[in-house]
Amino acid sequence: MKASNVTDPLISVVIPTYNNAETLSTTLDALLNQKLPASEIIIVDDCSEVPVADTLGPQYSDIKIVRHETNQGVHIARNTGYELVTGQYVYFLDSDDIICSDFLQVLANTLEQNKDIAAAFSDFKTCTAEEAAMFVAEYEEADPDAIRMPRGEGLSLYLKRSGMFLPSFVLLRKTALEEAKVDGEVFPRDVWGNEDFHLFVRLLAMNDVYYIRNKMGAYLVRDNNISSNQVKVWLSRGVAFDSLIQLANRIPFTEGEVKHLKELRRISARRHANSLMSSGDGKEAKKQLRQELVRSPSLKTFATYVLMICGIKSS
Repeated sequence: MKASNVTDPLISVVIPTYNNAETLSTTLDALLNQKLPASEIIIVDDCSEVPVADTLGPQYSDIKIVRHETNQGVHIARNTGYELVTGQYVYFLDSDDIICSDFLQVLANTLEQNKDIAAAFSDFKTCTAEEAAMFVAEYEEADPDAIRMPRGEGLSLYLKRSGMFLPSFVLLRKTALEEAKVDGEVFPRDVWGNEDFHLFVRLLAMNDVYYIRNKMGAYLVRDNNISSNQVKVWLSRGVAFDSLIQLANRIPFTEGEVKHLKELRRISARRHANSLMSSGDGKEAKKQLRQELVRSPSLKTFATYVLMICGIKSS
Protein backbone atom coordinates (compact mmCIF):
# COMPACT_ATOMS: atom_id res chain seq x y z
CA MET A 1 0.00 0.00 0.00
CA LYS A 2 1.11 3.55 -0.70
CA ALA A 3 1.56 5.87 2.24
CA SER A 4 -1.40 8.19 2.78
CA ASN A 5 -0.94 11.93 3.15
CA VAL A 6 -1.67 13.26 6.62
CA THR A 7 -4.72 15.07 5.24
CA ASP A 8 -6.14 12.00 3.53
CA PRO A 9 -9.15 10.37 5.23
CA LEU A 10 -8.41 7.00 6.78
CA ILE A 11 -10.09 4.23 4.79
CA SER A 12 -10.22 0.68 6.11
CA VAL A 13 -10.94 -2.07 3.58
CA VAL A 14 -12.37 -5.43 4.66
CA ILE A 15 -12.27 -8.25 2.11
CA PRO A 16 -14.03 -11.51 3.04
CA THR A 17 -12.96 -14.41 0.85
CA TYR A 18 -13.55 -18.13 0.49
CA ASN A 19 -11.89 -20.21 -2.25
CA ASN A 20 -11.52 -17.15 -4.51
CA ALA A 21 -7.79 -17.33 -5.22
CA GLU A 22 -8.37 -16.99 -8.98
CA THR A 23 -9.96 -13.54 -8.64
CA LEU A 24 -8.50 -12.15 -5.41
CA SER A 25 -5.24 -10.90 -6.95
CA THR A 26 -7.11 -8.95 -9.64
CA THR A 27 -9.35 -7.39 -7.00
CA LEU A 28 -6.33 -6.45 -4.88
CA ASP A 29 -4.38 -5.01 -7.82
CA ALA A 30 -7.25 -2.63 -8.60
CA LEU A 31 -7.48 -1.68 -4.93
CA LEU A 32 -3.74 -1.00 -4.65
CA ASN A 33 -3.89 1.12 -7.80
CA GLN A 34 -6.28 3.66 -6.28
CA LYS A 35 -5.50 7.38 -6.63
CA LEU A 36 -6.48 7.69 -2.98
CA PRO A 37 -4.92 4.69 -1.21
CA ALA A 38 -6.55 2.77 1.59
CA SER A 39 -4.90 3.19 4.98
CA GLU A 40 -5.35 -0.51 5.76
CA ILE A 41 -6.52 -3.65 4.00
CA ILE A 42 -7.80 -6.61 5.99
CA ILE A 43 -8.51 -9.93 4.29
CA VAL A 44 -10.67 -12.37 6.23
CA ASP A 45 -10.03 -15.87 4.92
CA ASP A 46 -13.21 -17.78 5.76
CA CYS A 47 -11.38 -21.12 5.95
CA SER A 48 -10.53 -21.46 2.24
CA GLU A 49 -9.32 -24.93 1.23
CA VAL A 50 -5.95 -23.37 0.39
CA PRO A 51 -5.13 -20.62 2.92
CA VAL A 52 -5.02 -17.15 1.37
CA ALA A 53 -1.68 -16.50 3.06
CA ASP A 54 -0.19 -19.32 0.95
CA THR A 55 -1.45 -17.94 -2.36
CA LEU A 56 -0.58 -14.24 -2.25
CA GLY A 57 2.77 -12.98 -3.52
CA PRO A 58 5.22 -10.64 -1.76
CA GLN A 59 3.65 -7.55 -3.41
CA TYR A 60 0.76 -7.97 -0.95
CA SER A 61 2.93 -8.20 2.18
CA ASP A 62 1.41 -5.06 3.78
CA ILE A 63 -2.06 -6.61 3.80
CA LYS A 64 -3.31 -8.06 7.08
CA ILE A 65 -4.74 -11.57 6.74
CA VAL A 66 -7.02 -13.13 9.35
CA ARG A 67 -8.16 -16.73 8.96
CA HIS A 68 -11.24 -18.44 10.36
CA GLU A 69 -10.66 -22.01 11.49
CA THR A 70 -14.12 -22.97 10.18
CA ASN A 71 -16.23 -21.60 7.32
CA GLN A 72 -18.73 -19.22 8.92
CA GLY A 73 -20.21 -17.24 6.03
CA VAL A 74 -19.52 -13.86 4.49
CA HIS A 75 -21.52 -11.93 7.10
CA ILE A 76 -19.44 -13.32 9.96
CA ALA A 77 -16.23 -12.73 8.00
CA ARG A 78 -17.21 -9.09 7.52
CA ASN A 79 -17.87 -8.74 11.24
CA THR A 80 -14.44 -10.22 12.00
CA GLY A 81 -12.77 -7.69 9.73
CA TYR A 82 -14.86 -4.81 11.00
CA GLU A 83 -13.73 -5.41 14.58
CA LEU A 84 -10.15 -4.73 13.43
CA VAL A 85 -10.66 -1.53 11.42
CA THR A 86 -9.17 1.77 12.55
CA GLY A 87 -10.28 4.09 9.74
CA GLN A 88 -13.04 6.68 9.80
CA TYR A 89 -14.47 5.15 6.62
CA VAL A 90 -15.10 1.45 6.03
CA TYR A 91 -15.23 -0.35 2.71
CA PHE A 92 -16.48 -3.95 2.40
CA LEU A 93 -15.03 -5.23 -0.88
CA ASP A 94 -15.91 -8.66 -2.26
CA SER A 95 -12.95 -10.68 -3.47
CA ASP A 96 -14.16 -11.00 -7.06
CA ASP A 97 -15.18 -7.41 -7.82
CA ILE A 98 -13.04 -4.69 -9.40
CA ILE A 99 -13.07 -0.94 -8.76
CA CYS A 100 -11.85 1.84 -11.06
CA SER A 101 -8.82 3.92 -10.15
CA ASP A 102 -10.66 6.95 -8.71
CA PHE A 103 -13.36 5.02 -6.83
CA LEU A 104 -12.08 5.61 -3.30
CA GLN A 105 -11.15 9.20 -4.06
CA VAL A 106 -14.58 10.15 -5.42
CA LEU A 107 -16.54 8.45 -2.65
CA ALA A 108 -14.26 9.66 0.15
CA ASN A 109 -14.45 13.24 -1.17
CA THR A 110 -18.24 12.97 -1.16
CA LEU A 111 -18.22 11.89 2.49
CA GLU A 112 -15.67 14.55 3.43
CA GLN A 113 -17.75 17.30 1.83
CA ASN A 114 -21.02 16.08 3.39
CA LYS A 115 -20.32 15.32 7.03
CA ASP A 116 -23.95 14.49 7.79
CA ILE A 117 -24.34 11.58 5.37
CA ALA A 118 -23.78 7.93 6.29
CA ALA A 119 -22.57 6.55 2.99
CA ALA A 120 -21.65 7.22 -0.60
CA PHE A 121 -22.83 4.65 -3.15
CA SER A 122 -21.78 4.38 -6.79
CA ASP A 123 -23.24 2.70 -9.83
CA PHE A 124 -21.41 -0.28 -11.33
CA LYS A 125 -21.31 -2.53 -14.38
CA THR A 126 -22.57 -6.11 -14.05
CA CYS A 127 -20.42 -8.36 -16.21
CA THR A 128 -18.30 -11.46 -16.72
CA ALA A 129 -14.58 -11.52 -15.94
CA GLU A 130 -13.70 -10.84 -19.59
CA GLU A 131 -16.12 -7.92 -19.81
CA ALA A 132 -14.80 -6.53 -16.52
CA ALA A 133 -11.22 -6.45 -17.80
CA MET A 134 -12.35 -4.52 -20.89
CA PHE A 135 -14.50 -2.14 -18.84
CA VAL A 136 -11.66 -1.24 -16.49
CA ALA A 137 -9.15 -0.88 -19.34
CA GLU A 138 -11.45 1.53 -21.19
CA TYR A 139 -12.57 3.45 -18.11
CA GLU A 140 -12.19 7.22 -18.23
CA GLU A 141 -12.50 9.44 -15.19
CA ALA A 142 -15.33 11.95 -15.21
CA ASP A 143 -16.87 14.49 -12.87
CA PRO A 144 -19.16 12.71 -10.39
CA ASP A 145 -22.84 12.74 -11.29
CA ALA A 146 -23.97 12.78 -7.67
CA ILE A 147 -27.39 13.11 -6.07
CA ARG A 148 -28.33 13.35 -2.42
CA MET A 149 -30.91 10.85 -1.19
CA PRO A 150 -32.76 11.99 1.93
CA ARG A 151 -33.67 9.31 4.46
CA GLY A 152 -37.17 8.47 3.27
CA GLU A 153 -36.39 8.86 -0.43
CA GLY A 154 -33.32 6.62 -0.34
CA LEU A 155 -35.08 3.81 1.50
CA SER A 156 -38.14 3.94 -0.75
CA LEU A 157 -36.01 3.71 -3.87
CA TYR A 158 -33.86 0.90 -2.48
CA LEU A 159 -36.87 -1.23 -1.51
CA LYS A 160 -38.04 -0.95 -5.12
CA ARG A 161 -34.59 -1.55 -6.65
CA SER A 162 -32.53 -3.46 -4.09
CA GLY A 163 -30.00 -4.52 -6.72
CA MET A 164 -28.85 -0.93 -7.24
CA PHE A 165 -26.59 -0.94 -4.15
CA LEU A 166 -23.89 -3.54 -3.49
CA PRO A 167 -21.21 -3.69 -0.76
CA SER A 168 -18.30 -3.43 -3.23
CA PHE A 169 -19.58 -0.08 -4.45
CA VAL A 170 -20.24 1.87 -1.26
CA LEU A 171 -18.00 3.68 1.21
CA LEU A 172 -19.44 3.82 4.72
CA ARG A 173 -18.92 6.21 7.60
CA LYS A 174 -17.84 4.19 10.63
CA THR A 175 -19.89 6.26 13.08
CA ALA A 176 -23.03 5.46 11.06
CA LEU A 177 -22.18 1.75 11.15
CA GLU A 178 -21.80 1.93 14.91
CA GLU A 179 -25.24 3.51 15.24
CA ALA A 180 -26.78 0.89 12.93
CA LYS A 181 -25.43 -2.13 14.84
CA VAL A 182 -27.87 -4.82 15.95
CA ASP A 183 -26.96 -6.40 19.28
CA GLY A 184 -23.39 -5.22 18.84
CA GLU A 185 -22.94 -6.51 15.27
CA VAL A 186 -22.89 -4.70 11.93
CA PHE A 187 -24.08 -7.90 10.26
CA PRO A 188 -26.44 -9.89 12.55
CA ARG A 189 -25.32 -13.51 12.59
CA ASP A 190 -28.86 -14.84 12.06
CA VAL A 191 -29.22 -12.90 8.78
CA TRP A 192 -27.37 -14.68 5.97
CA GLY A 193 -27.32 -14.31 2.20
CA ASN A 194 -29.06 -10.93 2.33
CA GLU A 195 -26.89 -9.41 5.04
CA ASP A 196 -25.96 -6.45 2.85
CA PHE A 197 -29.63 -5.74 2.09
CA HIS A 198 -30.36 -5.83 5.83
CA LEU A 199 -27.55 -3.35 6.56
CA PHE A 200 -28.49 -0.95 3.77
CA VAL A 201 -32.15 -0.86 4.83
CA ARG A 202 -31.07 0.02 8.39
CA LEU A 203 -28.71 2.74 7.18
CA LEU A 204 -31.22 4.24 4.74
CA ALA A 205 -33.92 4.24 7.42
CA MET A 206 -31.68 6.32 9.66
CA ASN A 207 -29.61 8.55 7.37
CA ASP A 208 -29.21 10.58 4.20
CA VAL A 209 -26.75 9.18 1.65
CA TYR A 210 -25.24 10.18 -1.68
CA TYR A 211 -25.51 8.18 -4.89
CA ILE A 212 -22.85 8.59 -7.61
CA ARG A 213 -24.48 7.64 -10.90
CA ASN A 214 -21.13 7.05 -12.64
CA LYS A 215 -20.29 3.36 -13.16
CA MET A 216 -17.13 3.08 -11.06
CA GLY A 217 -16.50 -0.65 -10.90
CA ALA A 218 -17.30 -4.11 -12.20
CA TYR A 219 -19.55 -6.58 -10.39
CA LEU A 220 -18.71 -10.10 -11.50
CA VAL A 221 -21.56 -12.56 -11.90
CA ARG A 222 -20.49 -16.15 -11.42
CA ASP A 223 -22.37 -19.44 -11.16
CA ASN A 224 -21.52 -19.86 -7.48
CA ASN A 225 -22.95 -16.48 -6.46
CA ILE A 226 -25.96 -16.81 -4.16
CA SER A 227 -27.79 -14.62 -6.68
CA SER A 228 -27.65 -17.54 -9.14
CA ASN A 229 -29.63 -19.78 -6.72
CA GLN A 230 -33.15 -18.41 -6.56
CA VAL A 231 -34.28 -20.74 -3.77
CA LYS A 232 -31.55 -19.36 -1.49
CA VAL A 233 -32.12 -15.82 -2.69
CA TRP A 234 -35.76 -15.74 -1.67
CA LEU A 235 -35.33 -17.81 1.48
CA SER A 236 -32.60 -15.48 2.74
CA ARG A 237 -34.58 -12.41 1.68
CA GLY A 238 -37.48 -13.64 3.81
CA VAL A 239 -35.13 -14.07 6.78
CA ALA A 240 -33.90 -10.49 6.30
CA PHE A 241 -37.45 -9.09 6.14
CA ASP A 242 -38.44 -11.03 9.29
CA SER A 243 -35.50 -9.56 11.16
CA LEU A 244 -36.15 -6.00 9.97
CA ILE A 245 -39.84 -6.19 10.94
CA GLN A 246 -38.87 -7.46 14.39
CA LEU A 247 -36.50 -4.48 14.72
CA ALA A 248 -39.21 -1.95 13.88
CA ASN A 249 -39.26 -0.66 17.45
CA ARG A 250 -35.49 0.03 17.31
CA ILE A 251 -35.17 1.46 13.79
CA PRO A 252 -37.01 4.69 12.90
CA PHE A 253 -39.26 3.19 10.23
CA THR A 254 -42.47 5.04 9.45
CA GLU A 255 -45.75 3.16 9.72
CA GLY A 256 -45.91 3.05 5.93
CA GLU A 257 -42.39 1.60 5.69
CA VAL A 258 -43.24 -1.18 8.13
CA LYS A 259 -46.37 -1.98 6.11
CA HIS A 260 -44.26 -2.07 2.95
CA LEU A 261 -41.72 -4.40 4.57
CA LYS A 262 -44.50 -6.79 5.58
CA GLU A 263 -45.88 -6.86 2.05
CA LEU A 264 -42.40 -7.47 0.65
CA ARG A 265 -42.03 -10.32 3.17
CA ARG A 266 -45.18 -11.93 1.76
CA ILE A 267 -43.90 -11.47 -1.80
CA SER A 268 -40.58 -13.11 -0.90
CA ALA A 269 -42.46 -16.08 0.60
CA ARG A 270 -44.43 -16.58 -2.63
CA ARG A 271 -41.30 -16.27 -4.77
CA HIS A 272 -39.46 -18.70 -2.54
CA ALA A 273 -42.30 -21.19 -3.01
CA ASN A 274 -42.31 -20.65 -6.78
CA SER A 275 -38.54 -21.18 -6.94
CA LEU A 276 -38.93 -24.41 -4.97
CA MET A 277 -41.62 -25.51 -7.43
CA SER A 278 -39.37 -24.69 -10.38
CA SER A 279 -36.54 -26.71 -8.84
CA GLY A 280 -38.82 -29.76 -8.63
CA ASP A 281 -39.64 -29.62 -4.92
CA GLY A 282 -43.39 -29.09 -5.17
CA LYS A 283 -44.10 -30.74 -1.82
CA GLU A 284 -41.90 -28.30 0.08
CA ALA A 285 -43.25 -25.37 -1.96
CA LYS A 286 -46.83 -26.14 -0.91
CA LYS A 287 -45.77 -26.66 2.68
CA GLN A 288 -44.09 -23.25 2.76
CA LEU A 289 -47.18 -21.55 1.34
CA ARG A 290 -49.46 -23.24 3.88
CA GLN A 291 -47.22 -21.99 6.67
CA GLU A 292 -47.23 -18.50 5.17
CA LEU A 293 -51.05 -18.47 4.96
CA VAL A 294 -51.27 -19.29 8.66
CA ARG A 295 -48.65 -16.74 9.54
CA SER A 296 -49.83 -13.85 7.33
CA PRO A 297 -53.09 -14.48 5.42
CA SER A 298 -53.13 -12.91 1.98
CA LEU A 299 -55.40 -13.29 -1.04
CA LYS A 300 -52.39 -13.33 -3.37
CA THR A 301 -50.68 -16.03 -1.32
CA PHE A 302 -53.89 -18.09 -1.30
CA ALA A 303 -54.20 -17.70 -5.07
CA THR A 304 -50.58 -18.79 -5.52
CA TYR A 305 -51.27 -21.87 -3.37
CA VAL A 306 -54.39 -22.81 -5.38
CA LEU A 307 -52.54 -22.42 -8.67
CA MET A 308 -49.71 -24.55 -7.34
CA ILE A 309 -52.11 -27.34 -6.36
CA CYS A 310 -53.44 -27.18 -9.92
CA GLY A 311 -49.89 -27.44 -11.26
CA ILE A 312 -49.77 -23.86 -12.50
CA LYS A 313 -46.88 -21.56 -11.60
CA SER A 314 -47.93 -18.03 -10.73
CA SER A 315 -46.01 -14.96 -11.88
